[in-house]
Amino acid sequence: MWQEIPRPRVVRIKRGRKFYLAVIAAALIGVPATSLGSLILEWRTHPTKNAMTSDLWNAVPFIVGPLLLLLFVSVMLRRDRQLMSDGEIAIGKIVSVRRGGRRGWTVTYEFLDSSGQLITASCYDYSRSVIEGAQIPVFFSREDPKKKQIAPCGSPYEVAVDH
Repeated sequence: MWQEIPRPRVVRIKRGRKFYLAVIAAALIGVPATSLGSLILEWRTHPTKNAMTSDLWNAVPFIVGPLLLLLFVSVMLRRDRQLMSDGEIAIGKIVSVRRGGRRGWTVTYEFLDSSGQLITASCYDYSRSVIEGAQIPVFFSREDPKKKQIAPCGSPYEVAVDH
């Protein structure tokens, strides 16, 4: 079934994930905006040069840090979406499901890439719906399947098979 879906595949955010992604994005934008707004307000109220310089250097981590994290998360989400939309598909097998600490469950799966090489990879199971021994579709890049691959249980995206 999976191999018959034409490229580019229609990919959408899974139900229930839009809210979490929106909250994370709002926080990663809100913290820098609030910090910068406070600095501007303070500068307009007390425009002495030394006060602004000191406060600016103290606020830089709260302005730059969340924006860099937002950029990093955006790149990862774009990569996952691209792989699920245009990547190669292989049907893999779940080798193990184990408790992964605070993040929930870790799924280890293996699949054969286009050249027939066996690749083993792991991801966090955000769906909590996979079991050991089950088959799972794996989306991967033909150029670098060891590093660029994703199983649907480890992604906030899903392929829309009902369109």
